[in-house]
Amino acid sequence: MYTNELLEEKYKAQSRLLKQAKIENKDYFEFINDEVQKLFNKKGWKIKARK
Repeated sequence: MYTNELLEEKYKAQSRLLKQAKIENKDYFEFINDEVQKLFNKKGWKIKARK
């Protein structure tokens, strides 16, 4: 498999997020969605639905 520093960091970050989701007893995608919602609310950004 092809890899580089950027991909390695991406895999590490995903692994940490998966572990945190398990700690919070959430599905990975539910956890990510919640974190994105928190970030957008904190920054005052709006999420636009895709058509």
